[in-house]
Amino acid sequence: MSMDLDLLASPQLYSLECTVLCQSSPANLSEFPVLTQILLQSSKLRVLRLACVSDSRFQFKDYQSKYATFGTDGSGPLNLFLKAGDKFPPLEQLAFISPTHISPTDDFSPQLYRLSRDHCLVMKESMDLSKLRTLDLGRTSSHVFFAELAGYVPNLKSLSFTIPNPSVSHQSTGYIQSVTAEFLEPLSNLQELYIHNQSMQDYPKLWPIIRRHASTLQKLSMDVPETQIDDTPEVPLSSGFQFPGVLSSWRRTAKPDGRQTSEEGTIYDHSVQLNTSFFKMRAFPHLCTLNVSLKLEPPTSFQLGLNANTIEGLVETVICNFFRKDPKSKMEVLEFRVWRMQPGFHANGLERVVVKVARSSGSVVPKLKEGG
Repeated sequence: MSMDLDLLASPQLYSLECTVLCQSSPANLSEFPVLTQILLQSSKLRVLRLACVSDSRFQFKDYQSKYATFGTDGSGPLNLFLKAGDKFPPLEQLAFISPTHISPTDDFSPQLYRLSRDHCLVMKESMDLSKLRTLDLGRTSSHVFFAELAGYVPNLKSLSFTIPNPSVSHQSTGYIQSVTAEFLEPLSNLQELYIHNQSMQDYPKLWPIIRRHASTLQKLSMDVPETQIDDTPEVPLSSGFQFPGVLSSWRRTAKPDGRQTSEEGTIYDHSVQLNTSFFKMRAFPHLCTLNVSLKLEPPTSFQLGLNANTIEGLVETVICNFFRKDPKSKMEVLEFRVWRMQPGFHANGLERVVVKVARSSGSVVPKLKEGG
């Protein structure tokens, strides 16, 4: 249970996805110092995807003889052990990921890559970030990265990050929103943007920044803006054009009580309100994939589940709007998630309804995405 040093040291190494082991206690001992020294010599490395897992069975001292030539005892933060003067290979893709094949157990526990201010500053000096095209910050402290490296990653085409919960990041929502907007604003050729919001907060200043990338974005994942204003004039339908019927369906991913209910077909709920004209999104001519999340305010008292029929009809309207201006719209996949907390519940009180439709090949008729 240790790294394959011969494989990692291959002079032809171009792409690497690696799960780095760290001790459960003390938690500041890991394989990161060893891996960093190896990768500093990997001149052809261009794609790097890193995950970190604490393993109660892993003890760095058990491999001390194997790692002796690296001159380290494994101590240090859970990140690349870079220092002043280091020159890391010019990466084109960098991702800090959670290992999808590992679930928390008594032996294993996924850990987050540590994005501290000091680490971001040394990344700025030791990496040529202008070569980076794809960046996935996963669930790391994205606001720290954005605050220190705004303007240093100008050529990004794909960006994925998570807006942290202010109670965990110990930063105000205003600060998180400000540094995120400052990082996004100067990007000139952004084609894919994935924003995962775990904060339960709204960030209205981000939507105008997203709109500035409308001419280049092809894939977008975001929250529905709190203020939904369609600021483009209505475009009449082409003469004689009628949009064909939409085939879609819904699935409920969680229910407050976890039980099936015979009343499911008669649920009625007025809480889903949306300006569907907002989603004409005429300013996004190349958009082909859109994932949208709508967070609803918790009801003042317990209610029956979300009205799936209402949400399905809403999604049908939204997908049709993409084709009202241009029947040859590039839109391929639309996924719409609605969720809310029920009062008096915790994890099992988070209710989600997901509707996903995909465009059939050679047709403008959206079809139900399998499993959606």
